[in-house]
Amino acid sequence: VASLVSRSMHSTRRHGIAGDFRVLCMFEGYNFFFHITGRTVIIEQSWGSPKVTKDGVTVAKAIDLKDKYKNIGAKLVQDVANNTNEEAGDGTTTATVLARAIAKEGFEKISKGANPIEIRRGVMLAVDAVITELKKQSKPVTTPEEIAQVATISANGDLEIGKIISDAMKKVGRNGVITVKDGKTLHDELEIIEGLKFDRGYISPYFINTAKGRVFGEEALNLTIEDIQPHDFGKVGEVIVTKDDTMILKGKGDKSQIEKRIIEIQEQLESTTSEYEKEKLNERLAKLSDGVAVLKVGGTSDVEVNEKKDRVTDALNATRAAVEEGIVLGGGCALLRCIPALDSLIPSNEDQKIGTYDYFLLFNCPLMLGM
Repeated sequence: VASLVSRSMHSTRRHGIAGDFRVLCMFEGYNFFFHITGRTVIIEQSWGSPKVTKDGVTVAKAIDLKDKYKNIGAKLVQDVANNTNEEAGDGTTTATVLARAIAKEGFEKISKGANPIEIRRGVMLAVDAVITELKKQSKPVTTPEEIAQVATISANGDLEIGKIISDAMKKVGRNGVITVKDGKTLHDELEIIEGLKFDRGYISPYFINTAKGRVFGEEALNLTIEDIQPHDFGKVGEVIVTKDDTMILKGKGDKSQIEKRIIEIQEQLESTTSEYEKEKLNERLAKLSDGVAVLKVGGTSDVEVNEKKDRVTDALNATRAAVEEGIVLGGGCALLRCIPALDSLIPSNEDQKIGTYDYFLLFNCPLMLGM
């Protein structure tokens, strides 16, 4: 977030500080949907129905301003929202509000001659102190009731979403894979897949009923049915094939080999930096251990389902973060409680002091918006 100030200096040198304030105009709308009582935003799309959401990163991505320099500011804020979404999965609106406050105060001080690099160093000094203090304030989330409460608050007070997320975590474990998909009914549903599921079914329904075609062979490889040995087969209790997917249930594989494979996948998870690879590896890990939970979001229209899916995804990410690192007071109160930690900081110069002091002032922003 602090880099927003220093990254905007190129624009300052060319067009003056007044030009930089223009890039802040797109931040103003974020106050509209901040907090649990925040309202939704309607986003026009080039095709299909409009999108209704209050997710900060979704709104940021949808902003494309005609003014070149305003759009530069919009892209910087998109970076803030995207990075927050990738790291935490939620809190994108709060991050955007804080980015605006830092940029606004920073531009004002820079216009009076302050050094932007030193201001950023002061801000980062405050960031480190606040992170340490927030970790001290955090309380662990352990019971299903607490998990449901966290999910409910993140989902705008929707008790049904809170309960279904709590149930999913209880059934697949805290490290299990939970995916969110469109449902086919008016109600939300939870499906637990215990075993292996492939998103491929039979090519044609006629294959299910035909008594012919029981032939195995691959001429190009010179393979015949006689080449297959008993040890080539695995053992399962049940296989279900539909037109959409294939499920292998009650697997009877070697436990030691399964554990070995789980360790290999965990090592791959630690080494990869690709979010896509992490997602797929986590799915494979869950299929080998606790299974996969699928939250099917129902509704009366695509607009309703998509809006609800955004809230379910945010609630799920917030709940995972809460389980992993604990919870703190909401509504900006936790940030206010960090203020005493800033009093002990010793900046190297006056410009760094401005950075730490500005960080002190912006703690009021989330609290005021939450009132």
